[in-house]
Amino acid sequence: MLFSQASEYAILALLHITKVSEDQMVSVWEISDQQRLAYPFLATILQALVKHNPSVFTKSRDRGFSLGLSSSEIKLSQIVEAING
Repeated sequence: MLFSQASEYAILALLHITKVSEDQMVSVWEISDQQRLAYPFLATILQALVKHNPSVFTKSRDRGFSLGLSSSEIKLSQIVEAING
């Protein structure tokens, strides 16, 4: 299955966030830097994920993101659907 660039960014961000402890927030800058993704595009994608799946991704005021569910409860289809509609 081929994914759009936006879906690939979302999947890479999800994988990055799953590598940190559950109580830790991850900044867009950190994900962008570590995964070598374009910051503006990634920020837009993460905002869309929070908007469409608030139970999956949560955002704090200081621009950090974390998972609202355990990684085993998140389906790839939820991520792709949120991005591609």
